[in-house]
Amino acid sequence: LGAGQYVVTLPEKVGGNVTIKGGAGGLVLKIPEGLAARVSIERGIAPISMSDRFEKKGGAYVTHDWETNTNRVEIEINLGVGGITVQEP
Repeated sequence: LGAGQYVVTLPEKVGGNVTIKGGAGGLVLKIPEGLAARVSIERGIAPISMSDRFEKKGGAYVTHDWETNTNRVEIEINLGVGGITVQEP
């Protein structure tokens, strides 16, 4: 990602790993309700707004069903400047 506002919507079944890297700009990441996720964020000046589905565990945000749901994805976000919002579509 370069500069600007980006919206990324994940499909209901994705699995595996997703990496999102950017410099300046905002990111809205939409994760469907049935998809478990673990989100790791490396950031400079970037406020974070997480859906209520997530709780902070160690250095990551994890959905409540992360351990039990086989439909899951590991997400790594690296953003320099800009806001990060994780929500449902």
